[in-house]
Amino acid sequence: MKNNKQILLLGPGASTKRFKPSDVDKITTISFSGNIDWFASNNISCDYWTFLDPNSTLYFLENIKSGVYSKEWLSKIKNNTTLLYNTFQGTDDFYNKGFTTSRGKQWNTNIFGGEVLPELGKYFKDVNTISEYVNNNSYDSHYIDRDASALVKHILDGTAYNTDKFICFVLPIVISLFPELYKVYSVGFGDFNEPRINTGTTLGYEGFILSYNRMKTALIDLLKHNNIELEFINKNTYFKDLEWKK
Repeated sequence: MKNNKQILLLGPGASTKRFKPSDVDKITTISFSGNIDWFASNNISCDYWTFLDPNSTLYFLENIKSGVYSKEWLSKIKNNTTLLYNTFQGTDDFYNKGFTTSRGKQWNTNIFGGEVLPELGKYFKDVNTISEYVNNNSYDSHYIDRDASALVKHILDGTAYNTDKFICFVLPIVISLFPELYKVYSVGFGDFNEPRINTGTTLGYEGFILSYNRMKTALIDLLKHNNIELEFINKNTYFKDLEWKK
């Protein structure tokens, strides 16, 4: 039986292609954004699916409507997978806390929050939302309120810079959501030498590397503060220096 003391995080990086699908049955799994297509192509389900960009959910729904995803796989998602996202998704807080969408603030609140998210939830076993605090270049809020995700934005001299989602979004959510967590395994993150598996693009990689370099020391401190080990299955990940063992 799975527990939440060990977690496997799966991202959209190319290394996921070399991961054995049978291994997901052994551990609690969290799929991020476009990685969900890897689960669909292998006809297996994850325990959680999460996202930051609302457009990721539109892609998922479009694939359902166009028949890209099989009915058998969708049934597995409905029976086994929890949709996980922060409480500011689809609300004015998403913009108020410094995030944006390509479709604008009104669309985010009225259409995404009012129509898309309720529709999306119908395809999953359950929906789990987690509160958030948005920090600037730090995880400081975690040390005050562990239960809220310590999300990170990069704002320097009034200019917002790109964030790496593993560093600034995925890990903060996982650390807050699972208080008994002591080991995180990861695959499909930090694969900056190959295009993404779902889109075939490398867009944003340069900014992600800068984001990682800004946060590396603070993230190692955060992991050690919570006594959480991190191990990368993709050994050539750019994030290799984050690994540590007790």
